[in-house]
Amino acid sequence: MPPGEPRGISRRQWLRGAAAASAFALLRARCDAADATTAPRPNPLPCPISHPGDRGHEAFRTSWNGCWSANPRTVAHVRDSDDVAAALGWARGEGLPVTVRSGGHSFVGASVNDGLVIDMSGMRSVEAGPRAGLVRAMGGVRIGELESAQIGRAHV
Repeated sequence: MPPGEPRGISRRQWLRGAAAASAFALLRARCDAADATTAPRPNPLPCPISHPGDRGHEAFRTSWNGCWSANPRTVAHVRDSDDVAAALGWARGEGLPVTVRSGGHSFVGASVNDGLVIDMSGMRSVEAGPRAGLVRAMGGVRIGELESAQIGRAHV
C-alpha cells in the first residue's frame, strides 16, 4: 500500500469515494447558486429588508471589532416605531431570535445573530425636549450626533 493511503480500503475504493464526495460538493454548490438566483422573497414587513446574498447584507454579519459573526436570516431596515413593532411581531410569529443593531458597536457581539437583526440606522433624529436637559432621540442616534444636537442646550 502506498504511504498516506488509508488502511483497510484499496486505492480504487479510496478514489471512488473521493470522486463521489467531489461530485456531491459540486452538486451542492450548484444548488446553492440556483437558490440564490431564484425570484426575490416577498417582503412581509412595511420597511425594506435584506437576506443573505442581497447587496449590503454582508455588513450585518459581524460586529465592529470583528470578534463576533453570525448569519442573520433577515435584516429589517426600520424607519419608525411602526416598522419596529411590525418586525418584532413578524419575528415572534416566525420563532426567530431578535437583535437590535444601532451602531453595531457591541463589544460582546450583541448586535449580530442568526435570526432577525433590526437595523436602527434609519432612525437618527434628535429633538430638544419640553424642558431644559431633556431630549427625544430615536434608536439609531449615535453619541456624537446626540452631543452635537445638544450643544448649548443640555448636558448629555
